[in-house]
This record gives sequence, structure tokens and C-alpha cells, in this order.
Amino acid sequence: MSTDYNPTGGAPDSTHRIETIKNLIFGENMEQIEKEFEVLRKTIDQKKADVDQYIAQTRSEIYTAINNLINDINAKLKDLETNTGKLTDALEQKKTDKYKLGSLLIELGEKIMKE
Repeated sequence: MSTDYNPTGGAPDSTHRIETIKNLIFGENMEQIEKEFEVLRKTIDQKKADVDQYIAQTRSEIYTAINNLINDINAKLKDLETNTGKLTDALEQKKTDKYKLGSLLIELGEKIMKE
């Protein structure tokens, strides 16, 4: 075991001890393991970038779909308002015609009674 001491407290340097233990466990394979971990890190970073890009694209598509839906709803509401206005005008016209018809019938009835 190593007898390296930390200059501040006289206790063995923990970093050096960890390195020594890693060398004992992994030995010459340490470089190979580090290379494999680096490949894994790069793969994970690439996958993360792909997922982030997919999320951004999906978000953009959703916003576009929402905007299209809003535009469609607004157009249909405008059409509905126009049609409602037309029907209201027609109904008012029919009411006016009924009023006129009623007035004419009253006048006719009065004329008949006078004769």
C-alpha cells in the first residue's frame, strides 16, 4: 500500500489512493475502458442531440397545427356570424311582413264592417 501523505494533515492523499486502486483493478485495460466510455459518451450526446432536434421539430409542427386550427375556427365563426346576421334580417323582414299583413287584415275587416 502507498504511504503518500497529504502535506496539510499527514493523511494519505485520497486521490492518489483512488488512482492506485483503479490501476490495480483495471491495470492495462484502463485505456481501453476509457476509449469505450468515450464512445458511449459520444453516442449518448448524439442521441440527445437527435432527440432535441425531434422535439423542436415536433413542437414546430404542433404550433403550426394549432395556428391552422385557430384560423379555421375564426373563419367558421365569421361565416356563422354572417349567416346569423342574414337569418336575423330575414326573420325581421318576416315579422314586418306579418305586422303589415295583420294591419291590412284589420283594415279590410273594418272596411267590411262599414259596408
